[in-house]
Amino acid sequence: MSEETIFREVDEEVRQEELKKLWNKYGTFIIAVAVLIVLGVAGMKGWKAWNKSRIEAAGASFSQAMDLVDAGKLTQAEEKFKALAASGVGGYKVLARFKAADLIGKDKAAKVAAFDAIAKDTGNDKVLRQMARIRAALLRLDEADGAEMETRLKGLSDPLNPWRHTARELLGLHAWKHGDYKKANEYFTQILRDAASPRDIRARAARMRDLIAPHLSAKAASR
Repeated sequence: MSEETIFREVDEEVRQEELKKLWNKYGTFIIAVAVLIVLGVAGMKGWKAWNKSRIEAAGASFSQAMDLVDAGKLTQAEEKFKALAASGVGGYKVLARFKAADLIGKDKAAKVAAFDAIAKDTGNDKVLRQMARIRAALLRLDEADGAEMETRLKGLSDPLNPWRHTARELLGLHAWKHGDYKKANEYFTQILRDAASPRDIRARAARMRDLIAPHLSAKAASR
């Protein structure tokens, strides 16, 4: 037997002895980790299946509530939307909150409060929170003063905001209703100069500018 062979066999025995010591010391831990990995994979698959079933159930509940709306059973629909808003998952939860707010009767203050609550809930998507601000501002259009409207729609009329077209229209309408024709004209002009403005909002802005023009001319002539 060569010297190289002897050293190889000794080295192999040493490694086996070391592995045996390691197994005796950490074997239970290694098995536990392996079991946890298997359980983790199984648990993740189970959670996904469970979550999928919850989302499907929420979708079915939302559809049933919409059917109640179509049938004119608004009180029942409102209760179903409220229940889904409290226990639903995913996008159905916040959509149910919007629908529940829509179905509040003639109590405008309660509607505004409902949309304000959606807007302040940081767990909701930013775009949906901003939409809730738009809805609340629309409800407050006739009663709010300029400061309140500016606060409610702050940032929403900025050039890159997806709600800028509607926000500008609301701010323009509010200014027009309160006789601030110059400010109203500025907002409607912003709509017309924005190439991305939707056609219907652009058409309304053009009509509003036509209505405002005589007031601006009269004011200029009186100076």
